[in-house]
Amino acid sequence: MKKVFLLSNSEKSINLIKNLLEDYGFEDVKSAMSLEAAENILKDDEFDLIVINSPLADGTGADLAAEAVSRSMVQVIFISGAEDIPALCTCGVFVIKKPFGVKEFRRTLKSATVAYNRMRMLYDANSRLMRQMEEIKLINRAKAILIKTFGMSENEAHRYIERQAMDLRKTKRYVAEKILSTYEM
Repeated sequence: MKKVFLLSNSEKSINLIKNLLEDYGFEDVKSAMSLEAAENILKDDEFDLIVINSPLADGTGADLAAEAVSRSMVQVIFISGAEDIPALCTCGVFVIKKPFGVKEFRRTLKSATVAYNRMRMLYDANSRLMRQMEEIKLINRAKAILIKTFGMSENEAHRYIERQAMDLRKTKRYVAEKILSTYEM
């Protein structure tokens, strides 16, 4: 995790939480004191972690926390003294009940970091698999063109693409794209 957004209703609490975050190694921390300001910042920038110290002058921030978790990979820590906390826990928001101690904040921050890292690994693995599937589809389309245009068998078309990739010192994807751009109409 790198970028953090901090939402709190007072400069004092922003500084306190910012210091706790910096002690944990977070240096890129942006902050706001209202939901309106937060929404403007969040629509223009992406963050890895959002910390909301509720209540705020213009609301609790609970809806913002739930929405942020549902639409991106961001982890959210919600600090509140309110009793409606269990609803947030079920949607993946890390919750700290006020009053809280430094140890509890650090423990929650560590849990959020671990969850983020696991989610990032899954996201990266999924992205790799999606790219591989796309490459396989592309190569299969190129093989189909070779079969149709030159009467090759599937094995011959496959070997042709592999041989061209080795001879040109390019990827099979590159060869497939060249075949598609040349012969596909």
